Amino acid sequence: MAKSKKDFPEIRKINWRSGGGLGKQIMATAVLKAFRSQNPDAVIHAMTSYPEAFTGLEDVIDRTYPLSVVPHFFEDHKDFEVMEVEPYTDIEYRKGEMHLIESWCKMLGIQAPSTLCGVINLVEEERAAAEQFLNQIKLDRPLVAFQPFGGTSYYSPQEAQNPTRPQHYRELKKETAQAIVNYLVQLGYAVLHVGLPTEPQLQNCLRLADKDPMNPRYIFALLDRCQYGIFIDSFAQHAWAALGKRNAIVLWGGTNPKTLGYPTNVNMVNEESCSFLHCNRPNTFMFDFGGNGQPWRCVVGGKCMKFDAEAVVKKFIETNETSKMSEFEKMLKKQEKASKIEPGNPEDLK
Repeated sequence: MAKSKKDFPEIRKINWRSGGGLGKQIMATAVLKAFRSQNPDAVIHAMTSYPEAFTGLEDVIDRTYPLSVVPHFFEDHKDFEVMEVEPYTDIEYRKGEMHLIESWCKMLGIQAPSTLCGVINLVEEERAAAEQFLNQIKLDRPLVAFQPFGGTSYYSPQEAQNPTRPQHYRELKKETAQAIVNYLVQLGYAVLHVGLPTEPQLQNCLRLADKDPMNPRYIFALLDRCQYGIFIDSFAQHAWAALGKRNAIVLWGGTNPKTLGYPTNVNMVNEESCSFLHCNRPNTFMFDFGGNGQPWRCVVGGKCMKFDAEAVVKKFIETNETSKMSEFEKMLKKQEKASKIEPGNPEDLK
């Protein structure tokens, strides 16, 4: 007797959609992996603003598309469910009570994973590209990945210099970033500045590219080769966790380590800098604009991100290489003594 159609379970066809920054798309891989584990037979086609975040996840996603015009997409997906929510609007996330990955899963009605971080699987070609990059430099010292700027689109000079662009308070001041680099170099480290060519340029460090942005997959491979990391809340700290690496120093201000960070990293916060720390503003998904139509601006000028370079480097040493502490303290004393020398007094130079 032939079986009827109802005797066969219907296979779900899912068109996943997610826009936003690279860090958000790295977190999205955790949500999709959880969905796949609970729907092993589903057909999953993902549309994302950063397809690079989903490369190498063939066991999770059947096909990946850019979040843009795709020829014949409609005809190919007429019978697909569309799965799209915006976790930044979730009330528990906004209150700082739930990690973004948990909020995302809750809104989709799926069980959140036990490990709240994304997944990055590197392929041999990407590892080889990173190896070639480092071989050209001929490093003879440990490499520290450093991302002091980010959190908004810098793909064009116009966007980078637009003072009205929506941006969370999560960047370091350039002077602070340069001081951190200088200390690290004096302590015997090499520093890889993770950033776009349109961002402020730092001295005494290695840069990813001078003209065009480097492919994110190659950046992931370079991060994997770095021994240490110091980051703001931007894509590099998400990639570090997704690669299974630990103990990066992550500097937090306007955004919240409880909702966007990882316990495997060392999260630094200026606790006394603001009475409304980790405000997550401006939240453009909640139309966080003033009466003049401009994004919300911090009334204290982003004091939460005014970190002291010496404190950051001390935390880095305490976390990763305590044997360097005495050398760093001597360096600071010598620097303090030099700053007290009065011009024109030769006795001070003896």
